[in-house]
Amino acid sequence: MNIYKNEYWVYYETKKMQKLEKNVGKWIIGYNLKDSEWAISLCTKVIENEIISSVKHTNPNVENFYNSGVICFYLELEDKEGHRRLLDFLIKNKAISINKNGLYKNIAFKQDEQTSKNEYGEDFKASLNLKDFVDLNTGKLTV
Repeated sequence: MNIYKNEYWVYYETKKMQKLEKNVGKWIIGYNLKDSEWAISLCTKVIENEIISSVKHTNPNVENFYNSGVICFYLELEDKEGHRRLLDFLIKNKAISINKNGLYKNIAFKQDEQTSKNEYGEDFKASLNLKDFVDLNTGKLTV
């Protein structure tokens, strides 16, 4: 596993890093920076188990007003098996939160192109959502 960091991010990659080329994007999970050990552990497991080949999380040394961080799990849009493998892993590791109504949070896959175009909030339309792969009631894969 290769790990490198800058002021804002800590990156994890498999040693045999698969080059992500087209329609690259990420599943994003938020967490409290006080739980950085959890984020480090999750990212390490993802790479060690070769679930995907590239992931990053907010550098624990970052200071921000909300004390919040994110983990970004990188895949190509068309890699359906990779999405299934990752989402199953995240659910089994309790990384996707469950809302007050008992449903899994319908997280979104965001393409890097959308980030580059500053598509946020109402301007953002997800390419994929958790519900495209998982029953939000049970957490079981549907595809």
